[in-house]
Amino acid sequence: MKRIQNGAVSAIPFLLRYVGALTWGFLGDWLIKKGHLSITTCRKIFSVIGTAVGTCNNDHRSSKFWLADWKAILSLICLALFFNGAVTASILVNHTDIAPNFSGTLFGIANTFCSFGGFTVPMVVGYMTNREQTSAQWQKVFVVFISVYFVTEIFYLVFSSGDVQPWNNEAAGKQEEEEAERSQLNEPKENETINN
Repeated sequence: MKRIQNGAVSAIPFLLRYVGALTWGFLGDWLIKKGHLSITTCRKIFSVIGTAVGTCNNDHRSSKFWLADWKAILSLICLALFFNGAVTASILVNHTDIAPNFSGTLFGIANTFCSFGGFTVPMVVGYMTNREQTSAQWQKVFVVFISVYFVTEIFYLVFSSGDVQPWNNEAAGKQEEEEAERSQLNEPKENETINN
């Protein structure tokens, strides 16, 4: 395969991830707006869709059949990433649901912890496949990471919420009070300067 063709083919799954994000995002918003699902239920259902389909595509029993054909592999990756776009309507916006006043801070903290995978995963995969680049060894890698997906998904399903948390309003209320106090302290000085 030529480089340009390889680059275009490699971009297709990520394009479908983007299309999936838009599709699932609009669907999730529509279901909530029409009252078909609560925010919490919608976030949990779309989280399952986003993680379950991707892990099903890595089923080790059928991998020997799929490994022979790169087009089949590409199709599975495209399907997995399209469905993974559903996390856009669940995990990625859940910070805004629970604490709209602090969603940026929460997302930054969560993204920091998530980025640890960016350097730990290559080390773990390198350790597991060092001098053993076999299909059987790669299946062990997939089993490990599917297990991580499963455990973190269960954690999210048990503990997540779509309701605004009380500390969101309390902390925001304190900030507003502090700003009001600061502005009141500054007002007399401005009035004195105008009178003089």
